[in-house]
Amino acid sequence: MDETRFFDVNGRMGRGAYAVPEFPAARDLIAHMDYLGIDRALVWHVLARDLAPTAGNRILLDEIRSSEELAARLVPAQVVTPANAYEFGAVERIRENVRLSGSRAFRKASSAGSAFPLC
Repeated sequence: MDETRFFDVNGRMGRGAYAVPEFPAARDLIAHMDYLGIDRALVWHVLARDLAPTAGNRILLDEIRSSEELAARLVPAQVVTPANAYEFGAVERIRENVRLSGSRAFRKASSAGSAFPLC
């Protein structure tokens, strides 16, 4: 009988603007995944949600690409916010990150009832 494999679709890592991070670095998340028996995860960076989407997305990619093990187990999801529509060059940077990572996953981050809908 084949072993069941698990894929976490809501992984997060990194230091944000508000709280003590649960998983400050990718290796911390991997250790937790190992403890739970999770093989792979779709992951986004907390900084991208809390403070700087462009910087957080890039930090995520750089950290994942720093190791073959991390790249094999963590699938990056780009955080997009309504602010991306107003930040010069943000859409181009998101496209470049997608090209570099091969991932087509996005995490929409905005407050409920935001005046800036994400289309």
